Amino acid sequence: MSDVWDIVIIGGGVSGLGVAKAAEQKQLKTLLIEASFRCGKGTSDNSLRIMHGGFRYLQTGNVLRVWDSVGAQSELYRMYPDLVTPIPCVMPLDAVGLKSAPFAKIGLIAYDIIAKMRGVKIGHGSILDRDETYQRSPILRGHAEHGSLLWWDGILRDSDSLVGRIKEEFVHTTLKVSTRVNSVRRDGAYFSVVTAHETFKARSVVNTAGPWIKELRPHMPEIPDHYGHHWAAGFNVVLEGSIDQTHGIAVRSKEGRLFFAVPRTDAYGNKLTALGTGYILHEGDPSHNKVSEEIVLNFVKEFSGILPEAEVLGRKIMHVEVGLLPLRRPEPNALVGAVKISGERGYFEVLSTKYTTFLPQGRAVMRDVSAWLKESV
Repeated sequence: MSDVWDIVIIGGGVSGLGVAKAAEQKQLKTLLIEASFRCGKGTSDNSLRIMHGGFRYLQTGNVLRVWDSVGAQSELYRMYPDLVTPIPCVMPLDAVGLKSAPFAKIGLIAYDIIAKMRGVKIGHGSILDRDETYQRSPILRGHAEHGSLLWWDGILRDSDSLVGRIKEEFVHTTLKVSTRVNSVRRDGAYFSVVTAHETFKARSVVNTAGPWIKELRPHMPEIPDHYGHHWAAGFNVVLEGSIDQTHGIAVRSKEGRLFFAVPRTDAYGNKLTALGTGYILHEGDPSHNKVSEEIVLNFVKEFSGILPEAEVLGRKIMHVEVGLLPLRRPEPNALVGAVKISGERGYFEVLSTKYTTFLPQGRAVMRDVSAWLKESV
């Protein structure tokens, strides 16, 4: 039937684009619907844009997640070498404990083995002594008396270009932007995806609509609810000027809050710093996700108290990036970890908080979709 889509994807953020790319590879007749005027505009665009390999997951012994993250990072380096490039990152270490040099060294050995097995060909991490740290990043002078951890992650230089590159690959995929889905319902063997002006018939539906995900769920009680009840507004503050032009800088407050300062360059070549990430509980309309000026200023002040040499209080705040992320429970830092994919009889939902793994995540969704399409013939 020419008027039936194999798959309709709701949401053109990075999760939806990953599913569309996987569907394209299987030559499925695909419709991607995005409510905004362009794809990748919401939470996907409002991130630190660090494509991290998951080094921090070693603290909890989650080797499988490190394996997945390193593999996904390696794929991005290989497929988009002009857009995702390596960046060295530095974090001061403690005298004792899990964040001390001996434990960090064990983690580096494990991480390097995984990276080598996954084919990542970037710089090796190392433990820097105090003087080596200050030579690499003078802004940390006085804050790394016990040395520092140096590791390499990837940074996405231009999210718009990545979205454009993926869209260029579309042959079997039709994109509709500025189109809001009002409802999804099952009509016999098919689904009806209803918008203000059109209704689309589909054999399968993938809902990647983020905080709108439950509003668009058809009446299918058998679908397991993987969280999605609570959301956090994750925000990054973009400041004028560079704190460090070549490194990502990670520092922690006495209360344990981790701050990450990442260098950026805007379209005009001006040097900026993205400082993140703060999290607050979000309730109400997902369209209204602004963070108050008081919260933003307190966030910047807290970072200034840790690293006053950065002089962030005297810097102009260029803008604040805000995205909504799913929580396991109503606590700002209790983010959903690994991707959650649930589905039943051709309808699938995707909840994710991680940019790095959007390509393998899309393939994982497509395996479930393909199995359903084969079963429902």
